Amino acid sequence: MMTPWMTRRSAPLVAVALALALVLATPLAAEDYEIDAVHSSVVFKIVHANTSEFFGRFNDVSGGLTFDEKNLKECRIRAVVRTASVDTNSGDRDQHVRSEDFLSAEAHPEIVFEGTGFKKGKEKDSYSVKGKLSFRGVTKDLEVTVKKVGTGEFPPGVKRIGFSCTFTVKRTEFGNNTMTNMLSDEVEITVGIEAKLPKKE
Repeated sequence: MMTPWMTRRSAPLVAVALALALVLATPLAAEDYEIDAVHSSVVFKIVHANTSEFFGRFNDVSGGLTFDEKNLKECRIRAVVRTASVDTNSGDRDQHVRSEDFLSAEAHPEIVFEGTGFKKGKEKDSYSVKGKLSFRGVTKDLEVTVKKVGTGEFPPGVKRIGFSCTFTVKRTEFGNNTMTNMLSDEVEITVGIEAKLPKKE
């Protein structure tokens, strides 16, 4: 039954208005990005012989990112590093680092971080991310502070977003006790992630 303010002619307009209001009231779904390996970096730093800071990197990083700045509860990240991709600028040393003495790459081909708890950080465009880091068959809780570097579109139609963070882990906590008299227990890791949305057709 129509109320006095709803005539037969106005009913369709009211229905459209209600539908539009419902759409606007519904939060936008978080966007699912894939990590762009070509434009992402994982660099580590370790102290050698109590003398110098040595840097290396991993060349193979992949994974995905779900991000919604207005609904952080929906944010997720899964970053996967292939241990065999370690690069220390020395072929012989790379083979040693891949061995059971360090990365044990054959038995444990991946280092994985899965973050499920995003919270707004103290600084602009920063977020506290809680998750779990798995390395050498050991999984530990890890909380990192990440910074949103920016957003962009390249090539046209491909939306991109980038984050960076630096954190420290103790390798002995992951079962790596090799050469503790020559190499520091603490390893500093810097990650730069660029992720992209699939291009819309």
